[in-house]
Amino acid sequence: MYTGVRTDKLPASPLLKYYAFEATRRADFSVPIFVLFFTSRGLSLAEVGVLEALFTVVVLVCETPTGYLGDRIGRRWCLVVGTLLSALGSLAFVLAHSFITFAAIIGLRAIASTFTSGTQEAWLYETLEMEDGSDRFAHHAGRAAALGAFVQGGAAVLGGVLYAFDPVLPWLLEGAVAASGALIVWTVPEPDRAGTDAERLGPARALATTREALSTRGLGVLVGYTAVLFGVGNTLEMYVQPVSTAVLAVPPARIGLLYAGFTVVTAVLTAKSGWLESRVGIRRWFTVAVPLLGIVLVGTAFVPLLALVAFVLTRGIVAASRPLFGQYVNDRIGSESRATVLSAAGTVRSLATAPLNVLGGALTGITSLTIGMSVLGIVLLACSVLAIAAWKREQ
Repeated sequence: MYTGVRTDKLPASPLLKYYAFEATRRADFSVPIFVLFFTSRGLSLAEVGVLEALFTVVVLVCETPTGYLGDRIGRRWCLVVGTLLSALGSLAFVLAHSFITFAAIIGLRAIASTFTSGTQEAWLYETLEMEDGSDRFAHHAGRAAALGAFVQGGAAVLGGVLYAFDPVLPWLLEGAVAASGALIVWTVPEPDRAGTDAERLGPARALATTREALSTRGLGVLVGYTAVLFGVGNTLEMYVQPVSTAVLAVPPARIGLLYAGFTVVTAVLTAKSGWLESRVGIRRWFTVAVPLLGIVLVGTAFVPLLALVAFVLTRGIVAASRPLFGQYVNDRIGSESRATVLSAAGTVRSLATAPLNVLGGALTGITSLTIGMSVLGIVLLACSVLAIAAWKREQ
């Protein structure tokens, strides 16, 4: 438990460690080359889509149970386990040469992500809550994500350069940095959850609390809506590299620079998450920003160069939406089963992402890449209409 002396402000050390951990977590040197790497070892784009769907299905199965473990055994332990598994998965890609091997590694990385997803948000919110600053969750989560975006941008540039020398170098460096993140997170304090009966939290009670939270109409609509948004964003990742090379004529060696360019918009929007929450409002943001993205995606079928705009908007809107979503959900749930509820929200996200991954991969084999992007835009627009209509009925 955290036993530091309470002061008027949050101690600097825990937050700085959170920021540092987020930086190591986002040092994805493989981001600009993973599709190229997979296809260079014999996989088709359709198989890459299946792997993306597999990742999502494993997350779907493991997200809520690992969230429960975060509530039951503590935030720090789960963060350490998830980070170490992620490092192992990155290093294992060096040895992968078949679809089965890639699938096994993808499954391992999916399990790793479930150990950190809801638990990481729960740790930050509860650490802030100890100092009466939980209303600053979106602010700090956004700024940490902005730092992570800059790190990811630099890692993308370096990853592209390293790939040109040797395709396995980005994976080796990514694994090493992830392992250092485990050392950082081991030193973070465990939030004080005294009085929450966390140690006696059973699976039945955790599931009952989760069901009650997600059945709340306003929260349930936002969880479903963001699930589609994040699912579309995840699926579009497999389009960035082939569209960049085939449609936008970007040389493979310079794709890292393109990803670095995405970082600017992502970092600006995520750093302003607190401002967006207070000045724009969470529901207004989702009412305007997400339909705008859907319109741009549909437009790529008619103006292929809009694909670049679509990629930038997707990165920025998805990144800014995560801390806003986290603030909204955390404000409406209790500490006892916080990680379980957040992970259950991730499970809903997986339910939307898996079929979108399969759809996105299948579309690459039967139509043009930009037509596939426009279909994803239509899906996003349809869900926007449904969510906005549901919110209007509440008023």
